[in-house]
Amino acid sequence: MLLAGILLLGACATQPGPLGTLSNITVTESGVDNERDALLCHGFKPDPRQVRAFFRQAVLITPRQQHDFFLHGPCYVRGTLTTAYETWHWELRNGGTARVTSAAGDDAFLLADPREESSLGDE
Repeated sequence: MLLAGILLLGACATQPGPLGTLSNITVTESGVDNERDALLCHGFKPDPRQVRAFFRQAVLITPRQQHDFFLHGPCYVRGTLTTAYETWHWELRNGGTARVTSAAGDDAFLLADPREESSLGDE
């Protein structure tokens, strides 16, 4: 039974996520929206492997869902990645959200890690 669980977990971990298979993931910059939050961002330095893991877990969301269910993290990391069809620019926030924009700038998608949901609906 344990072996079946490990095999299932391994199969789930290799699924590509909503953007499909990713390659050439690069991190080009990291920063903070406001310098007073710099201490919060000191440890937020995801590498390409961690970026890939984020996009594997992420789901597509709307701007409204981003507003209502996820916190806006002041820390960001930016870079590029390649899918089967195009190269994209991405920005990953420490609140568990990301924006992916086509290289031409004409298409953009919002994504979020559902494990980072922070609904304020019950308050």
